[in-house]
Amino acid sequence: LFRAEHHREMDALYNHLIQPQPRQEAVQLCGKRVLPVPHLVLGDALPHRNAVDADTPFALYWLELMARLGFLKRNENWSRMFDRFLDDRDREGVWHPHKGMDTPKSRNPHVWPVYPLESQLEGDERWTDFTFRLGLIARLSGRQIDIL
Repeated sequence: LFRAEHHREMDALYNHLIQPQPRQEAVQLCGKRVLPVPHLVLGDALPHRNAVDADTPFALYWLELMARLGFLKRNENWSRMFDRFLDDRDREGVWHPHKGMDTPKSRNPHVWPVYPLESQLEGDERWTDFTFRLGLIARLSGRQIDIL
């Protein structure tokens, strides 16, 4: 409902989010001190595939957020990245990393509430979070989900 009522604002937000991020880190002057502002989003957090490979949990977090806002379908680059995640699933539909079998980790502070959901990251349970997120993103973006 909010998106429909505030279409102009949502378009402005989308146009802001697809801009390339500035090369400099965001800072704010507080008195005489210059403080970093890491939570400020100044553009596209996933501009290319290397960003996805560098921080897989954050990439899924970002794609989920864009799907919730309705932006994933509108942006071809993000859709391709999501399709790449879907291609990394096995025959049973369980996601596995593109390279190696190590559990991806993230140092991004935005990821802590969504990853990891499992208390144990051993065995096949370590892929639960990623497989769940892929299904959730597919559902949010209006894609067909096939139960295997």
